[in-house]
Amino acid sequence: MHASPIHAVPKSHSEKLQMVINQSAGNYAPNSMIKQEDVKGFPLDNMRHLGEGLLGCHQAKPDQSFLLFKSDMAKAYCLLPMHPLWQIKQVITIDKEQDLDRNNCFGGHVSAGIYISFDGLVTWIAKNIHLILDLWTYMDNSFGINKEGNVVWYQKYERYMLESQVKLLSLWDELGIPHEPHKQLFGATLTIIGIEVNVRATLTPTQASP
Repeated sequence: MHASPIHAVPKSHSEKLQMVINQSAGNYAPNSMIKQEDVKGFPLDNMRHLGEGLLGCHQAKPDQSFLLFKSDMAKAYCLLPMHPLWQIKQVITIDKEQDLDRNNCFGGHVSAGIYISFDGLVTWIAKNIHLILDLWTYMDNSFGINKEGNVVWYQKYERYMLESQVKLLSLWDELGIPHEPHKQLFGATLTIIGIEVNVRATLTPTQASP
């Protein structure tokens, strides 16, 4: 077994803390068993993809107004169980008591890749089976575009939300993926991946040129 140090660090864009297991500390750290070249280069959607999507929507339907939505999974990394032989490398010691952390955790070199692979499959299902076409994902942030006024009732939160967002949340419900109401947002202006995006902003010809 291997017991790694644990820390509490601030969450990005939040006053909350999150626990991180330092799998790089010590002579026999779990991360030392992972080749860096095997865990690099996982593709992530970015603001360019969203921008191209917005331009495509406006070009296809210039008279239609659109809104953005953003949804976050809860306990993202921790949704995924690890192999039993890896679990014994994730011992947590608190007040001289030791427990096994059976799930994927922050601090592992391959933790992000494991989660991205899982979320990539979920996003593929959302786009190809549930036909949520204008949808992108960056880590645990899923974001997309929906026609303004196209809302449906989401019983779990007892409120009206954008249809595409409700389809996504309903898929998460079907798969048992947890989520929290305050992290499911929509509107004309949203902060996505730390950048404020306004779907109603207009560009001058100079700004729009490459």
